[in-house]
Amino acid sequence: MTLASVTPVVSSSPQSRRLQDAQAKRVVACNYCRAKKIRCNGGTDGPCTNCLDRKQECVSATPRRWRRRERSREPDDIVDRLARVEALLKQQPFPHTSTDLEPLPDFSTPLTGDCFRLLGGNDSDLMNPPQLPDQTIAVGMNEEGSQGHNLHFLTFPGPQAMANSSAIRDPGSLIVQRNSTYPADTTSSSMEWGSAYAPSTPFDPPNAAGLGGDSPEEIRERCCISSSEISNWEYHGPRSFLSICSKPGIQWVASKSGSSTFNHSAKKFTTYITSRLKIEKMLSRERKPEPDQETAWRFTRAFFEEALESALGIVHRPWFEMQLKSHFNGTISDADPAWYALRNVVYAFGCRIELSKCSSFKEATQSAWDWFENALSVHTEVLYFRTSIVGVQALTLMAYFTQNFGSPCLEYMLCSTAVRLSIAKGLHRQAVSSWNLTDHENSLRSCLFWAAYCLEKQIVCQSGRHSLIDDDDVSCQVPTSAPPNSTVNVEYFSILISLARLSSLVSKKLSTVRAFQQGAESVVRSVAELDEQLEALKSSMDPTISNPTRPKSSPSSSTMTAQQLAYLRSALFSLTLDMHTSLTYPWSRSMLGLTPCAALRDQVNRSTQIVAETCRKAILATEHVQFDASTPVPLGFFGPIHALINLFLYILQDPQRPGVQSDLALMDMGAGYFARVQFLTDSEVSISFVREMASLAHEVTEKASRRQASNTGIAYNQDLSNFPSIIPDSATDQDLVVEDQLSNDQTAGDMGTSWDLEWESWSTFLPTGDDIFLT
Repeated sequence: MTLASVTPVVSSSPQSRRLQDAQAKRVVACNYCRAKKIRCNGGTDGPCTNCLDRKQECVSATPRRWRRRERSREPDDIVDRLARVEALLKQQPFPHTSTDLEPLPDFSTPLTGDCFRLLGGNDSDLMNPPQLPDQTIAVGMNEEGSQGHNLHFLTFPGPQAMANSSAIRDPGSLIVQRNSTYPADTTSSSMEWGSAYAPSTPFDPPNAAGLGGDSPEEIRERCCISSSEISNWEYHGPRSFLSICSKPGIQWVASKSGSSTFNHSAKKFTTYITSRLKIEKMLSRERKPEPDQETAWRFTRAFFEEALESALGIVHRPWFEMQLKSHFNGTISDADPAWYALRNVVYAFGCRIELSKCSSFKEATQSAWDWFENALSVHTEVLYFRTSIVGVQALTLMAYFTQNFGSPCLEYMLCSTAVRLSIAKGLHRQAVSSWNLTDHENSLRSCLFWAAYCLEKQIVCQSGRHSLIDDDDVSCQVPTSAPPNSTVNVEYFSILISLARLSSLVSKKLSTVRAFQQGAESVVRSVAELDEQLEALKSSMDPTISNPTRPKSSPSSSTMTAQQLAYLRSALFSLTLDMHTSLTYPWSRSMLGLTPCAALRDQVNRSTQIVAETCRKAILATEHVQFDASTPVPLGFFGPIHALINLFLYILQDPQRPGVQSDLALMDMGAGYFARVQFLTDSEVSISFVREMASLAHEVTEKASRRQASNTGIAYNQDLSNFPSIIPDSATDQDLVVEDQLSNDQTAGDMGTSWDLEWESWSTFLPTGDDIFLT
């Protein structure tokens, strides 16, 4: 280079010199420098000094395409998108419904997928929504008109995951909760979910038909109840006893009672139910030492001689006692996790039975729970190591143990695993000759499978969820005789199996999606057919089972104990209610279009009377429930609460009906039963929902009486002959009840006549943990 060419560069500023050097610098080092891993200082107009010194050819490979690294704009995007959403929300009108009811407290409003699309986010944004500061996203209106709702985010699956799964059909897959101040617009839904891959749509006002479109499936899914904390929610189907806690149920009760407090009561009740469904604290890593030999035998005798579950033959007593004796003698290995779990859950049963006689409720349940934790500690080994029939026995007993007031109700998952393992072991099939099993072994296998079957079907009835067992795939013979030296009560077991099988048929005909789509006439016909089968089954039972009087005072040739009779009675009442409430829930009537259809009224009215009479019997039967730490949930809780809820609804439908005062007395009796439960458990079990229902029933009846008295006083001063005949003489009281329900039901106007469109509206998702409704 010449001096003249260098002079301008020298005379330039340092900043200009660095800019020119950066522009002339080679993008990719030459091949020689790259091979030697040395710095290349060559430019675009000449070789580098390394190649010149070593007389190498200074060439380089094809330069890579320059990729400009863009600065992340995520923080700016969040601020911009947040500002847009706040502006749009402030522009939305907040309708106020004219009513005499006081507004209920506001609760958290989650941000659905439609709101994410409004923000302009793409699929990745929906997969990982950014967390916005709480103070910048408080929107919504509270009781006093101020903004007080917090928006919560929910992670949605991507489009590929959505396309390859049934999540879009699952009411629990993509749902979040949006609660509003009552009374809400009846045309809006309580639940919303949006597809993460749906095209962008304009933001609809709150009273629009729905953000997710007008498809029946989307409308159905938006009508469920969920908590804002969904990491541990529990689904209860539309026909469970918690249907009254769904939004349509709450709205109907509020419309009939004029109460603004029932919403809070329902949320508090569902929160309490949820708290009993899962373990609240981590299990201890230290296992409780096993009892000494004397204590172990005492617990074993208590289980086989006094436990209700021993009558099912889940564990054969002679075999267990032989195993336990060998265990203490050291003649068998203690390396089998299934045997470890089985003996510890037997200890837990026996401990709870023994301590219930002499200790407090809390002490009995806690001591027994420590043994149960031993069994639960090997749950993984029982399922995923070498499996055996003993493992099925252990899991089934563990499920029965947790179906109890004194422990977290884990029976749903434990029974599910027990059923799966029993099917994996072929227990659902009748043994063939090639299996080389003796009659004794077949009998033991049969008892074990049907014990798991009965529990699983009872859980289905209680929760409204679908069953894992397909009855068409079961060929296992029902036990007809007890194995030698067994504790099986064949009479009790066979009736329990018959009730469970009929309950399975009820679930199949009245709870499946296919059954819903068949229409109201098909449902009414199914209820009538099932009721005939139930009556035939009742005629074959001991009369004391369906009689609410004290079992031991009734003349009977039965071999069953008073506790077994009480349990069968409770199961019979629950099955009857489960069968007929599909037609008697007020919101179900409007939804199915049953009310205006005269051809279907007979069965609806008959079901209404059957439900009312069954509730009365079930509440009267609570007087003889011997409650302690070993009382199972179906007998001590589910049966009574199911009856009280349905009698409460029956009273609200016609508070001026003759005989309503007797039903109010039964409501008080039911409230007294749960007060007794609270006393016997040292307030460990406290259910205020029953007292609140009874109090509300009294209030509604008193208001109706005052209103009737006022109307009667006016009527005496008028010439009644001038009024036209409105009600035909042939109309029955039941017809008037149904017509009254149609004209006063607030949910009738916003419910379609399509079965598939609305049935899942009554599903209930239970909140968990510290719920905002209790604050």
